[in-house]
This record gives sequence, C-alpha cells and structure tokens, in this order.
Amino acid sequence: MIAGPTDPIILVALDGNFDLDGGGDLDLDGLTDLDEVSHEDPDDDTDPCLIDTDDDGVNDGDGQGSQLDLCPNQGPPNSAAGELLDSDGCIFLAQCSDTVDNDSDGVTDFSGGDASCDTADDDSEDSFDDADSDGVGDGVDSCPNEGPADAGQGEILKADGCIRQSQCSDGIDNDNDGPIDFAGNDASCDNIIDDSEDTDDNA
Repeated sequence: MIAGPTDPIILVALDGNFDLDGGGDLDLDGLTDLDEVSHEDPDDDTDPCLIDTDDDGVNDGDGQGSQLDLCPNQGPPNSAAGELLDSDGCIFLAQCSDTVDNDSDGVTDFSGGDASCDTADDDSEDSFDDADSDGVGDGVDSCPNEGPADAGQGEILKADGCIRQSQCSDGIDNDNDGPIDFAGNDASCDNIIDDSEDTDDNA
C-alpha cells in the first residue's frame, strides 16, 4: 500500500518500535525525533535548543530559535566563592563577595566580617549595622557601645562614634575667663552643647 496525502506516515525505529502518532515523535514528548538522540524516552530533552551546555540550570535556547543562556560556557556558579547566576545564565558576584562596602558601614563582604552578610553568596549588604544607634556604622565606630550622645547632658558625638562633653559642659574654664560652662553662666556659651568657650566675655 502506498500512503496517500491524508494517510499518516508511520516511522519505525531501528529496534522495531513504531511512531504511532505519525508525527515523527516516537516518544510523544513533543520533540521531533530528528532533533533528539534518544527517540523513545519521554524524558529525553536533547533537542539542540533545550541543551544546558554548562549545567547551570538555564537552557541554551528556548526551542524556538532564541538563545536563553547568554553565557553558555561559564558553568554553574560557585556559591562558596560568592558567585550567583542571573536570569541570562551569566555569573556575577554577590554583594557580600564583591569587595565593595555596599552599605557604607565600614566593613566589606562576608569574608571581611560584615554582620549584614549571612554567607558569601548573600546578595544583600544593605543592612546598616549600628549597635549603639548613634548613626555611626559599627565598622568605623571606635566606641560601638557608647550609645547616642545625650544633648541634654552636653554630650557631643565625634566622627569616630565616640562621645565627649562639649566645652560648655565639661567642667573646665576653657577660655580662662572665670565662669565655667553654660551651667556656670559663662557668657560665651549659648547652650549646654555649645562647643566653643573660647570667647573672652570680659573684652
């Protein structure tokens, strides 16, 4: 019998199995046999467009001729080295491994002891660590346990995160004019946190 234009074409594999659907798809997995290595395994995904060359979980193509993995030869990321995989199949370094102080707290990366990094492949270094809540990051705070300055007590916060008394509350006659501090009615002190007691109010 010669197949007519409306008759299905039955393909026969070398082992005698038949392509019962007549569509050139012996394993009925939706992939044409010509594109597959094993034509009888429904789990066969060796269509050239569905191959994952570097085993990173991103197929080289989408099966429709479009490339999915823009870095098909990079291989899977090494999480221990802080490598992550983006949606294009390309590897990049997580914030906690990129040698950048992303949260400007004075400490860089997981390996450098940044407390906001849980692991090397943690991609969020944006937690500002400030144990004493004084606004100075722990990484640069020379006095990380002193707490915020108490303006009511004349305390001033220095750039290094340490607290000191202002000149107008330190108990010292800084300008040698007799009166001491704002509390002692030194006329050169505008308030208790005024840090200049060097005006000669007798002039």
